[in-house]
Amino acid sequence: MSESRAVRFWKSFSSEAADISEWLAAGHLRKAFDRVEALLLERGFDFCFDLSRDGPTAILILTPEGDQGVAAEIDELLAVAPMVPGWRLVGRRQRKGIADAITIVHQIYGVDVTGVSFDVAQSSSGLSVVMFSHALEGMSQEVARGLAQTFLDHAIGESLVMERITVIETSASGAGHRSAESLVEALESH
Repeated sequence: MSESRAVRFWKSFSSEAADISEWLAAGHLRKAFDRVEALLLERGFDFCFDLSRDGPTAILILTPEGDQGVAAEIDELLAVAPMVPGWRLVGRRQRKGIADAITIVHQIYGVDVTGVSFDVAQSSSGLSVVMFSHALEGMSQEVARGLAQTFLDHAIGESLVMERITVIETSASGAGHRSAESLVEALESH
């Protein structure tokens, strides 16, 4: 019986994990990202991912970008993952602080969403969220939704967004009834 491509990926990753972690620690981010991407693609996995560090621990975050089918593939890959010394392996973007989510949005989209607000409505299929920020002015609806998705994935955590939020809309004018902090609290309590 032949090894699955998932097992082959983890063997390759594990054999290079120490080097990749060292590159991350030394600030050689492009080298680390390029190598992980090559390892994934060599085994036929075209997943979005992120690399991070938490003190001495390197973190590989495989992200489905909100796609339930990709999420299932990532879960299958992680189900056969070995323990990789010095690494934490996760299948969704993890929740960060609101300030960190604002910084990430700024780094990706070049706009400051400080003071962002939200409206939330319950429907039979889940929650509908509208993000309000003047920083969205002049953006296409597609780019604005991508920005909102990015903010929510980081401020709330991708798993929670995928489980609870079914519609994300945006508005460059007006203001919502909830702050970002209030939105996070409300979603965590449901």
